[in-house]
Amino acid sequence: MPKEASGKYSKLLERHSRFACIDPGARVGGGTGVAIFQENVNCPFYTEIIQSTLESYDQRIVSIIERVAESFFVLPCGSPIFIEEPQYFDTFKGQTAARSNSLFKLIFFYGRLYERLRVTWHVCPMKIIDWKGQLSKSKTEKRVQKLTGVAFKGDVADAVGMGLFVKGLF
Repeated sequence: MPKEASGKYSKLLERHSRFACIDPGARVGGGTGVAIFQENVNCPFYTEIIQSTLESYDQRIVSIIERVAESFFVLPCGSPIFIEEPQYFDTFKGQTAARSNSLFKLIFFYGRLYERLRVTWHVCPMKIIDWKGQLSKSKTEKRVQKLTGVAFKGDVADAVGMGLFVKGLF
């Protein structure tokens, strides 16, 4: 079961009225989930799945990274951005991701995204196991919908779930 977050992040959130959460991804057909939250409101005021159809992986990640940064124009400098860290799971899916280099590509993308965002904002890495444990995407989507009353899907649901965790609600 994920740990209670409110105490861990309360001091950081006291200083900022807005924060963002990111579920990074750059594969074709997938994308990067983004959610931006305002204080005292449990549902994000902005969500998006940011994708790119560029063929070259390098061009695709640069395109996604810049579009993510552009979407944060509403965040004051120094605002916290929580970004989900890539993590290896010793499961069939995790082993397949490692063998196919998908995990390594995600780690590379995460690093580039982290470096781009930390210039302007306070980037806070977040472990998957800390915020949602081993919940599947579908169970995460259901829990997020129950807490917000809105049906978010896929990577956006993960970004919203992270935000709810930061607020101590997930």
